[in-house]
Amino acid sequence: MRGFPYIAEPYVERWSNRPPHLNHEGGALNADYTTVDALCAIANHLGKHGLEYNRDWYWEGRGWNFTNNAGIPTVRLSFAKQEYTLLLPLVENAHDYISR
Repeated sequence: MRGFPYIAEPYVERWSNRPPHLNHEGGALNADYTTVDALCAIANHLGKHGLEYNRDWYWEGRGWNFTNNAGIPTVRLSFAKQEYTLLLPLVENAHDYISR
């Protein structure tokens, strides 16, 4: 853990609608493009608001939200200040929000 005290776990599916793999062989590198795409969108969004990676926030890893016994993939992020977590938009599909 990086050590930032404030944790947020946005849903991957709200930040990316990209398929998790390519339509052809790709070996170990052909895995979970959805999470990577979501993390890139989040990094871009936070950067537009002046946040810098490793200074203001850090990607802790991938997580799961087990609401109603269904595992929903999340991106686990930590933040240096609690107010930074408010920059993650509270919209149904953030990937639609980001692309506008």
